[in-house]
Amino acid sequence: MNTPDEIGGNAGSAADKTAAVMPDNANNEDPAFAGETSDSGTGLFALLGYDASGKPVSFDLAGAAGLLIVTGLSGSSGVQDSALCSLIRRYGPEELRLLFIDNGTNQLFSDYGRQLRGIPHLLAPALRMNRAPEALRWLRAETEHRCELLSYFELKGIREFNEKARRWYNAGQLRRDPVWNYRGSREAEPPYLRPLPHILMAVDEYAYFMLSDKLRSEFESSVSYIAARGRETGIHLMLSTRHPREEIITGRIKTCFPARIVTGLESSFESRLVLGFDGGEKLPPGSMLAKLGPGYGALTELKPGEISSAEIALLARTLKEDHLPEPAPLSIFNEAAVGEDHYPAGDPLYIPLWYYCRELKEAGSGISLAAMMKKYGISRHRAQYLMSSLEKDGVVASDVDREREILDCA
Repeated sequence: MNTPDEIGGNAGSAADKTAAVMPDNANNEDPAFAGETSDSGTGLFALLGYDASGKPVSFDLAGAAGLLIVTGLSGSSGVQDSALCSLIRRYGPEELRLLFIDNGTNQLFSDYGRQLRGIPHLLAPALRMNRAPEALRWLRAETEHRCELLSYFELKGIREFNEKARRWYNAGQLRRDPVWNYRGSREAEPPYLRPLPHILMAVDEYAYFMLSDKLRSEFESSVSYIAARGRETGIHLMLSTRHPREEIITGRIKTCFPARIVTGLESSFESRLVLGFDGGEKLPPGSMLAKLGPGYGALTELKPGEISSAEIALLARTLKEDHLPEPAPLSIFNEAAVGEDHYPAGDPLYIPLWYYCRELKEAGSGISLAAMMKKYGISRHRAQYLMSSLEKDGVVASDVDREREILDCA
């Protein structure tokens, strides 16, 4: 498997990962995963939280296209923290590799950027939104490559492939990748086949894609393809948003992610939009409602797990000590530097500002730099950057007047 360069650090090749020993606190006796196997291809269990009786509830990502988490403006990202940390605690890098897309507002992702930097699970450090389209294209290409690999050997999924590859490797029957594409790789010849790890991409706030006319179509197309082939190829997505709106949680997104979790919803409309049921708006603080599919019940009320920065640091230290160093990375990422304006919606204020523009348009008003600075208490330089971002996305007119006309916030 060709893996992306780490941007600003070290990353490793999942295909060439050497054998590693899981830390002592990541074993099959963990009560949160009782009776489950950690063998790559047979399950990928993420701890979501605890039910009313205090029993841990885990979700098998390997049996689903992925997971959609909607926290609402007053919600908590505890479920995301719990799920991600439970995965890296339980599965070694030979079983699971991770990509994180970070908009700079998620505490856990920020901790990944600092404390978890260099753990062997990461294909790259937490990537900012300006690298997100590139990473998503890489993940789609990897999905397509795995589909071709399974088709070539007439196999149904990653589990069958890994069993076959493991037998070949243990018997010393080294085979090169028969569908390898030299483009984008630094290798001169096809790599040898090894068991494939699962890959999980977690996107902190995918609303940035959905509010950009330039990126929405590509994002939904890639997500749909990966979601449709994720179970067989071992590639999964975890999307989260704090904006339960129709333009963010579209019918296509809901079709791709039948497994959804909500917390902090403010109205029955939001609950019906995400879950198809009322009730999400009535959750007590600190609770969440999960719609996970067959075997989990129609709706499950959960309490999210909690993990502190100190616990994340301890986990990172354990992983770095117990795993072997990664080999030099391969890359299909574009080597050219990407400027900050490559993805104009990278500022965390962009989404609230987008909705504010829609309110102003409905009231028949425009928007100015002065109004933006006053409402959000930001500098003129930042206001100019945001206004430029809105202009590039076609939200406001390109006039130089004090008050810009608002064109499209539908």
